[in-house]
Amino acid sequence: MAISANKYFAIVGSNDNPTVTALYFVGILPILISRAKRTNWHWTYAIFTFFVIAGLLVLRCRTAYVGLFIEAAVYIGMCYKGKVHVIKTHPFRNSIILAVVMVMLSVTGTWLYNMKKDSADGRILIWKLSAGMLADRPQGYGYGLFEKYYNLRQAEYFSKNDASSMEKRNADFVYMPYNDYLEQGIEGGIVGMLFLMAFYTMNIRKAWKGNKVREAAVLTAFCVMSLTNFVCTSIQPWLLVICCSALTMTDRDKEKSQQQSHLRAAKVLNAFALTLFATCACSVVLITRAQLALKSLDIEMKTVGKVHDGKFGAIEKSVSTSEAYWRIRAKNSMSQDFSDNAIAYIRKARLYSSAPELLGLESEYLRRNGDTVTSMQLIDTLSDILPHVLRLKLILMRYNASCEEREDALRYAADILSTGAKYDTDEARAIIQEAKKYYEIYEK
Repeated sequence: MAISANKYFAIVGSNDNPTVTALYFVGILPILISRAKRTNWHWTYAIFTFFVIAGLLVLRCRTAYVGLFIEAAVYIGMCYKGKVHVIKTHPFRNSIILAVVMVMLSVTGTWLYNMKKDSADGRILIWKLSAGMLADRPQGYGYGLFEKYYNLRQAEYFSKNDASSMEKRNADFVYMPYNDYLEQGIEGGIVGMLFLMAFYTMNIRKAWKGNKVREAAVLTAFCVMSLTNFVCTSIQPWLLVICCSALTMTDRDKEKSQQQSHLRAAKVLNAFALTLFATCACSVVLITRAQLALKSLDIEMKTVGKVHDGKFGAIEKSVSTSEAYWRIRAKNSMSQDFSDNAIAYIRKARLYSSAPELLGLESEYLRRNGDTVTSMQLIDTLSDILPHVLRLKLILMRYNASCEEREDALRYAADILSTGAKYDTDEARAIIQEAKKYYEIYEK
């Protein structure tokens, strides 16, 4: 949630990831082109199309470029679907075209990889660890829990494996696997992954058989883009996918002939749908009100410094499964030295997330209460979740050095030197210099 700048809207959303916009542009491009051909407002749609293409070039989203290629390939394929005999009569020409296409794909693939090499290498690590998670628990970890379990898995990977410096520098706190199929598989198990695959397969097959070129191009593009990015969790692109699916499944000729026979069943389904909608709407209203109250309490806490804990208790039933609720309540309790409450709230928040802030809060609480050993263990886990953050490794090096644990201190110093700085800053250079000096003095 973001603070609203308009007094008539108490709550607003924010979306600062340009990828979502790029994916949406890919989806609407065939629609704009088809409208430009068929309506009297073709100049208007032609201008919109120009700005969409310009936007895609500016956004530099690799997934979007792949999606554009898929859309073009599907469009051409459907146009020549009934002209197979023409292809058969020119085998030599077709071989030349195929060779040129393969070379272009190789060159383009290399260019896309080098465009954001660090990002690509980071995603390879995410996919590798996510595939391992799916293999370990094919029944799934639970919806909404990818972030929690993945980052703990990443911490385990860096603590037990001799990872490369490239992996350490590129690894970061991860919210999604940048692959919808893996995300559905990790959260909902193999069944969840198969449902998403079946959804795309049925719709693309239906669009292809019904000769719905526009819908087939859009759905196939999103099916492929889901392999390297997040479509299901992006509101605008996923809404576009649902709309294309509805258009694909609509058959007007059959609809007229079957209208009477389906009327009774439609009434029953409509009644069920309305009941379900009303129930969900009430739940959404209560949750939204509670989140608005939570946002107000957060602002009040940042302004005043502390809020009476009872105000948080009043909205607990509505947002008790929210990591943000327990985290904000824990920070409020720590500001008032309600230590027992604070640790309970932190650990409830950690049921839903492994966010670095939560580990930092628990570590701070334990340090305040004298449990330095467990506090440092949490910092160690945090340094494996964020291996490129050299400051965490420095804290561990200094702590072990102060405890005369020279071997462990040397290990953290070597880790700092092998990881190196992701960004060349004064702080990073100072940390590396301190680790280098310690390592040179005490190295055996």
